[in-house]
Order: sequence, then C-alpha cells, then structure tokens
Amino acid sequence: MPQPSSLSCTERPVENRRPGLAVQYQDTSHRNLRLCLFRQAIDTSRFRVVSSAGLRHLDLDIRVHVIGASHLIQCGRWSELLSCAAESEMAPVFALGPDFSGRQPFRYLDGDLHFEFEIGLIPTEGDSGLEQLDRAQARISHYPVHLASEFATDNAGHCPPVTCLGVRPLERGLEVSSLHYYPQESTAVLSRSVTSVR
Repeated sequence: MPQPSSLSCTERPVENRRPGLAVQYQDTSHRNLRLCLFRQAIDTSRFRVVSSAGLRHLDLDIRVHVIGASHLIQCGRWSELLSCAAESEMAPVFALGPDFSGRQPFRYLDGDLHFEFEIGLIPTEGDSGLEQLDRAQARISHYPVHLASEFATDNAGHCPPVTCLGVRPLERGLEVSSLHYYPQESTAVLSRSVTSVR
C-alpha cells in the first residue's frame, strides 16, 4: 500500500535485539496494563526508554518509544501510553484498563482528534501459541516504522520477553500496532490504535 508523501523518517529506529544490548527484564504482569491518551506530548525522562524512532508526518514530529514491556507514542498534539506504570503528572483525557473487557474498539473523540483502540491476548502455551506469537511479530516487522526490543531474563525459556511496535502513517493520522510478550505468564498482548486528526 503506498504511503502518504508526507512521511519521512527523521531518525533511524534504534533496536536492542542483540544480546550485547539486552536490557534486564522488569517482572511485570499484563494484568496491570493501562492505556492513557494525553492531548499533548509528555515528558519521557521518567521512563526507561529502550528503543526509539522518529518520523515526520502531517507536519508533526512524532516519536515512538519502547519503554520496557510498554510503549509511548508522542507528538505535539497527542501522546499514547500503554504501560503498567501509567501514572503521569498530567491527567489523561482518556484512560482504559487494567480491565479491557468492554466493547471494542474503544473510541474517543475530542474536537479535531479521533482515537480508536483495540486490545487482545494470545495464550502462548504450546506450539500453536508460539506460532501465533511469531506471526504477530512478523506482521509488525512489515510496518514502515517498527521497533523490536528483547529483554534479558533468567527464566524466559527459548522465547525471551519482547516488545514490538509498528507504526503506519495514514492519510489523516497514524496506526500503531504493538505486541508485548510476558513469558512468565505465557501471554502476549496485542494492541492496535488509530489516531485521526481532522
């Protein structure tokens, strides 16, 4: 699919998939994930940013970050934070979780901003679950901008904790897909958001 001509990658994605760059995994649970949407950029200094990329789209400078088993998308007009530690000095205009059992996709509309969010789980016990995990990682790796970060842990088995983040510019917005894998819980979390600017 052709991409909007306004896309330009302003910073090459920095990934940490090599063992020498592995960051120690902080044992968290997918049951603690929360989504927060802010109507401005938020300060990244309180997060441990593992990998990042930048792009320019719709005359906006957009930064995408893997922050452990979480992610942060930020630009001047909005920020999306999916994290187990979603507290912020600013109040979100929209927040979900940790219970995501409501009707999906979740929607938020505020003036010129329209946001949709979906989330689901992949149980990864057994070969079929790990195959689904591999397929999800492969799909995200085909996004025009993507990050993948693995984490060092003592008990991950053959598949370590990983966060994958894919970003696709849209004609009037941005699509973000993420995969957060928690091997200690044999669970992966898939999310997808679409943010449109009117």
